[in-house]
Amino acid sequence: MTNRSITYSFPFNPNVLRWARDRAEYSEIEVANLMKIKAQKIIDWETKKSNPTINQARKMAEIYGRPFLEFFAKKIPEIPETNLVPDFRMKRNNPINHENKILREVQEWGESQRLNALDLFEINGTTPPKLPKELKATVSDNPEKAAENIRLILNFSIEEQINIKAQQKLNLVKQIKARLEAIGILILKNSDLVKCKARGMCIYNEILPIIVLGKEAPNGSTFTLIHEFAHIILRQSAVSDGLVLRSGQINSIETWCNQFTGAFLIPQQSLLKFFNPQKSLADISDENLKWLASKFAVSRHAMLVRLVQLGLVDPEYYWQVKRSQFIEEENNQTSGGRNTYYGSRYRNRNGDLYTGLVLEAWSNNRITNHNAAEFMGIKNITHLFDIRKHFND
Repeated sequence: MTNRSITYSFPFNPNVLRWARDRAEYSEIEVANLMKIKAQKIIDWETKKSNPTINQARKMAEIYGRPFLEFFAKKIPEIPETNLVPDFRMKRNNPINHENKILREVQEWGESQRLNALDLFEINGTTPPKLPKELKATVSDNPEKAAENIRLILNFSIEEQINIKAQQKLNLVKQIKARLEAIGILILKNSDLVKCKARGMCIYNEILPIIVLGKEAPNGSTFTLIHEFAHIILRQSAVSDGLVLRSGQINSIETWCNQFTGAFLIPQQSLLKFFNPQKSLADISDENLKWLASKFAVSRHAMLVRLVQLGLVDPEYYWQVKRSQFIEEENNQTSGGRNTYYGSRYRNRNGDLYTGLVLEAWSNNRITNHNAAEFMGIKNITHLFDIRKHFND
């Protein structure tokens, strides 16, 4: 009996393949280079002269940021154009169209994860939490008072923050994330924001609002997390770079969010217990600044901004001496050390609220191994078991 090679032809819709590429703003050559194939193959697939393999189609779906099963659709999906969230970054030199493409992809991914999370709540037979009604403010509200009230809602006293053990100081962001996720905020991570010089994105919804963080060192991401949280409190979607604006560059929303962030992380009365000069200082030593920052488990940058906010240090010391130094340091920092286990990068990307929903549905046999891996964006199923093993560590 002769062995025959059988070639399977999958019913991909070439029109959808072309639509997905156009929507992602890629040329045939760009996709071919990413897939390490000839551009003619992309053209042939889109004109029905040949078909991609399953693996090739999955790779295209990943590149285009589209669901793989969408390629089998009989007609081009009717998807409304995404309205980008308001952009509060300072002006950049990068091409606007290129940045908007990246921001749109990050936003669409975040909104897709939110829809997945809502599906998972339904699969698990639970209801997504609603934000507390008191969790609301306007830019006319005193940010100092608002920060004090929000800490009460989160049940997270400043004493608890200050008394974190020295070896756990870098975990402050994890503790705050846990409290925000507990009240129904979906916290995700997408390093593509770095390509736009953005540090965070907030997509406001009444149910499951979204915070997307970029790639920062732990202390820096704490400031960004609270800054984006401030946007949620204002019921305001945004993408921002987290930079402090000078007089003449003042944006009322960003200014309020920065003031709230400083007041939340470093309350005035608590700070004055450790540092209370009789008059505004011309500068502050790096040693003292580092000591104060460590006390509140924040970055030196955040601490100096707060000292300037409260009139304890001359603003020119920040603007003329330290600002450029801090920004350079932050641009050279990474998001942390090596992951403690293989699946942690998927957990970090999706956040514990989302990951917990997936694990609950999977562990109760409401979704399959394959479904759980798809929800988490995992190709190697062993990473899924790895995440479940370490989830409660």
